[in-house]
Order: sequence, then C-alpha cells, then structure tokens
Amino acid sequence: MTTYLRFFDYDEAFTYYCELIDKMLQCTNKNNHTRIIAKPTLILSIIELMENGKTVNHFTYEEIAPIYQGIFGKFFLKAHQENLTPLHYPYYFLKSDKFWHLVWTNAEVKTESPSKAWLDRNTQYAYIDQELWILLSHPTYRDRLKDYIIKEKVLKVFKEEKDKGIFKTLVQLLMII
Repeated sequence: MTTYLRFFDYDEAFTYYCELIDKMLQCTNKNNHTRIIAKPTLILSIIELMENGKTVNHFTYEEIAPIYQGIFGKFFLKAHQENLTPLHYPYYFLKSDKFWHLVWTNAEVKTESPSKAWLDRNTQYAYIDQELWILLSHPTYRDRLKDYIIKEKVLKVFKEEKDKGIFKTLVQLLMII
C-alpha cells in the first residue's frame, strides 16, 4: 500500500489539524450547556500513549481505556462535566471528524448506539492519519497540539456554552414577562 503525505511542513500540518479539531463535533450536556469533552480526551489519550513510547499507529480500545479515564477524570471538574462519557462513544464517533479511522473486522457497520461489546465484535483497532502521527511524533508539535486541545476544546468551551445557556435562559424569562 502506498502512502501519500499531504504535508512536508510541520507548521502547515499543525494548522490543518487544529482546524479539523476546531470543527470537531461535540455533544452538549442538556443540564449545564457544556460541551462533552470525550473526543478531545480521546485525542489527549493518544498523545499520552505516544509520550509513553507508543511506536505503532494502531490503538486498541483496551490500551486507551485506562488513560482515557484518567484524563477525563483530571478535567472532569474544570470542564464542568456531568458524567464520565464511556470511551466507546468517542472511539466510534470520532471517525466522523476525518482523522480517526477504524479497522473493521469484516465490512464497515454503522450504529447510533455503540457499546464496548459492539466495538469488540466489529472493529480490530483504530489509527490516525499518517500525517497526524508524524506531527505527534515530534515532541514540540505534540506539546503544542496537546496545549491547544486543552485550551480550546476542553477548558474554553465551558465559558462559551455557559454564556449561551445563560442567554437562552434570559430570553426565556423575558418572553414570560
């Protein structure tokens, strides 16, 4: 299999992946109007695996799970999360964000409600774009992307979503009056 790289420049690749991460879809908690940090936490888990010496662009559910839980727990209160989102949701749904790919056991299967058992039956492992793998292999860019994700997709979203929720509540109150 031939691999074609889109980038020869780390800065260009960094910008490209920051833009994809900016556009990443994140569900919102209904009660406190904050975005769920499951997908960014999954990416941070991949980064931590690489920092710990991961040398192959294959990620199994089992190797990610303990790291994911630790990172989610670390940011749980700061990101005003209501629940720990199980890993099977971002592991499956991150594929819609164009840089996370699942290797299927047979053919691709779609579901609206993945579970760990469903993933075990239907997938072998996941991997990221080769360009992203190369970018994250460079310690400086790995640190920059980690900082970017924490700042822009984990911590910043609380204030934005809270402000939206407060605004929505004010509008509703004004309509009552």
